Amino acid sequence: MSKAQVTLQNIVLGGGDGILFNQLNLSISQGMKIAIVGRNGCGKSTLLKLISKQIDCDEGTMFHQPGLTYSMLEQVPDLSKYETIFEFITDGMDPDLDYKVYAWLDELKLDSTRNIKSLSGGEQRKAALIRSFYTDPDILILDEPTNHLDIESINWLEKKLKKLRSTIIFVSHDRAFLGNVSNHVFWIDRTKGHMMKKSFTEFNEWQDNVLSDEAEIQRKLDKNIVAETIWSKKGIKARRTRDEGRMRALQKLRAEKSQYIKQKGNAHAKLTSGNASGLMVIEAKNVSKSLGEGDNEKCLINNLTLRVNRRDRIAIVGPNGVGKSTLLKVLIGELAPDSGTIEHGTNLTKTYISQSRDDLKAKMRVKDVLAPEGGDQIMVQGRPKNIVAYLKDFLFSPEQVRQPVNSLSGGEQCRLLFAKAFANPTNLLILDEPTNDLDLETLELLENLLASYDGTIILISHDRAFLDAVVSSTIFMHGKGKIIEYAGGYTEAQEQINHEIKRQENENKNIVDTPKDAPKDVYQAPVKVAKMSFKDNYRLKELNELVPNTEKVIEDISKKLDKPAFYEKQPKEFSKLAKKLDFKKLELEKMEEEWLDLQALKEEIDQA
Repeated sequence: MSKAQVTLQNIVLGGGDGILFNQLNLSISQGMKIAIVGRNGCGKSTLLKLISKQIDCDEGTMFHQPGLTYSMLEQVPDLSKYETIFEFITDGMDPDLDYKVYAWLDELKLDSTRNIKSLSGGEQRKAALIRSFYTDPDILILDEPTNHLDIESINWLEKKLKKLRSTIIFVSHDRAFLGNVSNHVFWIDRTKGHMMKKSFTEFNEWQDNVLSDEAEIQRKLDKNIVAETIWSKKGIKARRTRDEGRMRALQKLRAEKSQYIKQKGNAHAKLTSGNASGLMVIEAKNVSKSLGEGDNEKCLINNLTLRVNRRDRIAIVGPNGVGKSTLLKVLIGELAPDSGTIEHGTNLTKTYISQSRDDLKAKMRVKDVLAPEGGDQIMVQGRPKNIVAYLKDFLFSPEQVRQPVNSLSGGEQCRLLFAKAFANPTNLLILDEPTNDLDLETLELLENLLASYDGTIILISHDRAFLDAVVSSTIFMHGKGKIIEYAGGYTEAQEQINHEIKRQENENKNIVDTPKDAPKDVYQAPVKVAKMSFKDNYRLKELNELVPNTEKVIEDISKKLDKPAFYEKQPKEFSKLAKKLDFKKLELEKMEEEWLDLQALKEEIDQA
């Protein structure tokens, strides 16, 4: 068992009007990748500040191993004092590591000279991520690292974190990311902490066991306590154990969508029944849309033909800036296409939930959002219902009903907007990034609500687990106007994309003119050798300079470390240089392996 790097014992810390932590304990050792989870407002970000020594506790003991280096990614990093991306990332850092910055910027498609003020939220997040693990810290702390990132960037981040030697402590609501990165989970629940020594993929079953054990203890202590303390948890567990009928219904929708995608151009009938929409909800024919003018014109949609049927659950995914919001607006009629036609079905009543929270006023009470005219009842799908009882379905306690909106966490405000939206009759639900700021329990609540929704859903999301649980088909925007619909959630869509990529690669390897009279069992088509890409050529040239430079750095450091009495006179500097030497040797090994691979490819092509 490795020595603890950070230990928190019997921590007590106040927050707001109550106690955030009461006798909380946590031990962090080298190599741990700890996911911190819990409801919005439970103190996850505050715990990160305790670990990184930004704040102190009210009571208890905190131990931080001397000499540790820390790096923290905050939810909203301050970039205001920097001009360019490169300046922000490398400020005060080791210039010997600059080449790593350029490589990562290239992978994330960022220009190092870009002005900070011109960056989108996603681009700012990418730059902040590179800054956070630029120097290979002992402890890397990440607060919502996937916020504003597209799926492609999230996949990149997962691969980088898996390779890092740093201890990683992070907060995230992205369940796929949590499962792919973590090897421990620390659950904060009602001021206490519980540690699971497994990946987040095992969390649900473990959490249920913890709650069951807790309920049994409480039952023995006082039967009257159980209903109040376990009420919300029981609700969550019931939602987690999904109704098999609903899951079968989703699979049926996916199967039907798969068949439709294969048989485009079917005739459609306009069937109506009560408040239901027609069978055809939206039909796009040969639709194209570009933004910008002249040299800056960018094609986002190119000759798209698509049909959305009643009860479809469709996701729009793709990299940031590819045009997802534009496509959504074109489909629902808020933006006109440059060419082609958009037809909407009959009896459509749509509800749109955007990323912003413009409907919520700071001083407004929670109940006033649902009943602005006053009273204790709200019409839910045409029937009166008590507001307290209705909000309980959205995980609000009776005490919260009369609280001001500005006292709610971001996730609780999202829950309130969902409650308002789902109270109104609607048969077309449009959701733009609905999972932002939601805790894990609210995500499960939203999935449950959408599973029981009888209308049509079109949504934009980067949450892979959410997409897999909710949608029947995925519209993937590949860029430059190329848009393809795939049956199933994100994972199923990605499998189809990967299969198509492999098929095309296999075809490209065997593009030759086969003699017509050649026996099939004798003639073997020669493999077509690809050309060296510009990126490979550039990297090979770069490595030709980096390898000898790194060898020189290793030689210089070794000479310094070999000096007599260096350790006795400057132990901290000696330790720092020794660590740098180890890093440089590992770095050199990787560069040499990469150089050998690229050089072998170049020689193979030159000889072909």
